[in-house]
Amino acid sequence: MSGCCGQSPVIQAPTPARVDVETLLLCDILADGTVAGRVLVEPIYDTISGERVGTRTVNPATGDPYTVQGELTPCPVSSACAEETTPAATVGLCLADGTPIAVTVTRDCTGAVTSEGWLHLVSGAWSAGAPPAGTVACGESRSIQVSGTFCDVLPDGEVAGLVLIEYSYAADGSIAAVRLVDATTGSTYTPQGEVTTCPADMEQPEQDVVQLCDVQADGSVAAFIRDYRRDENGTITGHSDYGLDGAAYTPSGQVGACGAADAEVQILCDTATDGVVTSFLRRYEVTAGGAVSHVDTLLDGITAYAPSGTVGVCATPPAECEAAAVQAFRLCDLNPAANPAESGLRCATPFLRHFVYACDGTSTFHDTAMDGVTSYTPVQVVECGENPPSLREQVWNTLSIAPDPADTTNRVFIHTVANSEDPSQTGTVKMTASKAFGGGCGGTPTAPVWNAAVTFTFEPDANVLAKANILRVDAIDWDTWEDVVIPSGSPLPDKIESDTGHTQVSSGRWHSTVSNNTGHFYFNGPPAVVRMSHRNDGGGNACVAPSFGFITLVPGPPCGVVPEVDHIVLPLCDVTAAGTSTPFLRHWTVNNATGLLTPIQDTTLNGTTAYTVSGTASVCGQQSDQPVLTGVRRITGTTVVQNLKTEFPGLQSVSLAVMAGVVNVAMSSGSSQPVPSGVTLTWSVADTDDSSLAAASFAGTTTTADYLLNWTSKATAAG
Repeated sequence: MSGCCGQSPVIQAPTPARVDVETLLLCDILADGTVAGRVLVEPIYDTISGERVGTRTVNPATGDPYTVQGELTPCPVSSACAEETTPAATVGLCLADGTPIAVTVTRDCTGAVTSEGWLHLVSGAWSAGAPPAGTVACGESRSIQVSGTFCDVLPDGEVAGLVLIEYSYAADGSIAAVRLVDATTGSTYTPQGEVTTCPADMEQPEQDVVQLCDVQADGSVAAFIRDYRRDENGTITGHSDYGLDGAAYTPSGQVGACGAADAEVQILCDTATDGVVTSFLRRYEVTAGGAVSHVDTLLDGITAYAPSGTVGVCATPPAECEAAAVQAFRLCDLNPAANPAESGLRCATPFLRHFVYACDGTSTFHDTAMDGVTSYTPVQVVECGENPPSLREQVWNTLSIAPDPADTTNRVFIHTVANSEDPSQTGTVKMTASKAFGGGCGGTPTAPVWNAAVTFTFEPDANVLAKANILRVDAIDWDTWEDVVIPSGSPLPDKIESDTGHTQVSSGRWHSTVSNNTGHFYFNGPPAVVRMSHRNDGGGNACVAPSFGFITLVPGPPCGVVPEVDHIVLPLCDVTAAGTSTPFLRHWTVNNATGLLTPIQDTTLNGTTAYTVSGTASVCGQQSDQPVLTGVRRITGTTVVQNLKTEFPGLQSVSLAVMAGVVNVAMSSGSSQPVPSGVTLTWSVADTDDSSLAAASFAGTTTTADYLLNWTSKATAAG
C-alpha cells in the first residue's frame, strides 16, 4: 500500500483467508448419564489457507485444556412443558458491523419455535421482530476480519512488536476501515518501524477467543470475551479479557460458561464452608427488556434453592472403592525351637496368613492361628502341604578328649566331636574348668573327673558353630545335694529336661529331686560361650564329668506320613566250633526317614522259616578262625565317591539300598552304572577261602542322592 503524499508503511503479506469459527458449548456425558462437565468445543483453522487443522476442547470457566471422559453431546434440558415455553436467548450472532446481538425465541409444548425479537448486547436495547438484514454468525461476519501476525521491524532489524491487521467491512462487503492491533494486548498499535512479514525465526503466538459470563453475587450476568495466548507447543501461557465492545474488561464475579445459547439449564454445585456439596439447577432467562437472569432450584427442577456457599462447576466424583478384599492362605512355621514329637521330629506348625487388599491394589497381611482369630508370630515361614514339613536331629558325639598342649594346670581340655550321620563334619570344643581335675574323684587326662564345686566354660570352634543348631550339656549322676547353676553373664538354657525330676530354685539355678538323676540343658544357637557351675551343698562327694553334644537340624519327612521301609537280606553261614557251616538268611529293616536298622531277623534259605544261630555268624566260605567285620553307612548330601574296596581290601559282601536320587555304581566290570531310587542290590564273594570282591565304588549323581551301604570284610582276606 502506498499513499499519494509521503512514504507510508509497506505491508507485504498474503491476503488472509476468511476463517469461519463457531464455538459449541457441549456436555461431557458419562456412560451412566452423569454430566462430567461442560466443554467448550472450538474448531481450529489455518489463518492463511483457511483449512481446518484440528479441534480444541477447554473448560469454559477456566480456559484450561479439558480431557473428555465420556461422550460430547448437547447438554440436557428440562422436559417439563412449562419450561419449554420459557423464552430463551440465542447468542453468537452479530450485526453487519460486528456488534453482537442475542435473538430471543419461545418454544411451545408442540415444539413450535416463535421469534420474539433481538437484544443489542452492547447497549442493552431490545427490538421486536426479526434481526436486521446482514446479521450473520459472529466470526462469519464480514464486518470485522483479523489478518495473520505481522512484525514491526526497526531499521536495525530488531522486532519492536507483533501486529495484527483488523479489517472492518461495510454491509456491502467493502473495506470500511483498517486498524493495527497489538497481537499481545489487543489494543491499537502505533508502528515504530516498518510493519512487514516477520523474520523466519520469529515465533508467532497462537490465540483462542471464547465468550464467557461474569456472574455477580446478586445474580446479574455480564458477558465478556477471553482471549487465550499459547506458545508454539500449544500450551496456554496467559489470557486477556475484553468487553463485547472490545475494551479491556476485569471480571468481578464468578466466571463461567454463559447460560444461554446451547443450554438454558446448568447443573452447578454449592460448596459450604464445612465441605458439604449440594448440587442444584440454574436456569438462565432473558426478560423482554434483554436482561439476563437465572432461577435456582433443586435437581427436581421445582423446589427453589438459595446457594449459601461457593457456587461452581461440579467436580467429577471419584470412583467408589469396593470393600477391601481379603484372602487367607495356609502356611507353616518351621520353628527349630519347637518341641520334638514322639517320633523325634520337630513338626512345622500350620497357621493362616490373611492378605488385605486396599482399593489402590496395595496389600498388607497379618498372621493368625488356624482358628483365624488368635494372633500368631511365625519364626520360619515355609510352604505347608497336607502333611506339614519337619526337622529331624543329627547328633554330634564326643570322639576323644585330650589336654590342651598349651595348658599346664590340668584345667583346659580339647574335645573332638563329629556328626554321627556324616563323619566328615567334625569340630572341637575347648573346655576350661575353674580348677584342676581329680580331688578325690579319680579320672585321667583323657577322661577327667572333677569334685564339685566347679565351673566349666565351653567354647565351640567355628566348624561347630556353623553346622550345629543346639548345644546339649548333660549333668550325669545328678544328686539331690548337687545343684546346677548358670553364672551371671552366661546365656540361660532354652529348655531343661531330666530323667526323674527337677525343680528351679531361682533364676539360673536348678535342683534335682532324686539322686542319680540325669539332667539335659539345651542352648539354641549354639552360643559361642556357655558357662555352667556344679554346686555341692553337702551330703557326699559331687563328682562331675562334663558330658555334652550338639544337634544339627536337617529336613525330615512330612509329619503324619508313615515312612516306607526297605529290607536288606544277606546270606550268611552259622559256623559251629566243630567247623560245621549252615547257610541262612539275615534280614535287616531300614527306616528311610532315619536311616536306622531294626533288630535282626534270621530265617532259613526259604526266607520265611525262623532260624536261630547256634555258632558264629559269618560270611559263607570263610575260615571260622578269621574275624568277620561288618559296617553300615548312610550317605546323603554329597557326591563324594565311597570306594569300599580301597577302604576294606578284604571286602566280602556289599548291599546297596537307594532311598532317593540316583547312585553310580562301579563293580569289577569297570563301567559305572546308574541305580535309581527304590532299588536294593547285593554283591558277595564265591564260596572260596580268603577271597574278596575285586571292586566296589559308589557315588551319588547329585547332593540329593540318599543311599545306604552295608558290608562285611575280613582283615586277612586276599585283596
